[in-house]
Amino acid sequence: MNLHYVDWGNPSAPPLLLVHGGKDHCRSWDWVAEELSKDWHVIAPDLRGHGDSDWTPDGNYTQISFVYDIAQLIHQMQLEPVTIVAHSMGGMVCSRYAGIYPDNVKSL
Repeated sequence: MNLHYVDWGNPSAPPLLLVHGGKDHCRSWDWVAEELSKDWHVIAPDLRGHGDSDWTPDGNYTQISFVYDIAQLIHQMQLEPVTIVAHSMGGMVCSRYAGIYPDNVKSL
C-alpha cells in the first residue's frame, strides 16, 4: 500500500508532522504548512484511504492501522523526536502514537 505525503522542505529545520482528520486530506494543511515551513520541516501525510494514499485491499481502517502508518512514516523519514499537530481523527491517532512511542514525540 502506498501512502502519499507532502514535504514542504526546509530539512535542516526541526520536523513538524501535520495530520488531518477523518473527512480530510493532507492538502487541507496547505495554508498552514506554507507559513510554518519557514521555521519547520513540515510533512503532511494523507492517511490510508484519504487524498492520494491508497485504499487498503482488505478494508482495514482501524485506529491501530493508522498508528502503524504514522509510526512507519516517522521511522522511515527519521523524524524522531517529532512535533505533531493533528485534529479530529488524526489527533486520536497521534495521541495513541505518542502513548506507544513517547520518546519519539517532542510535542503533540
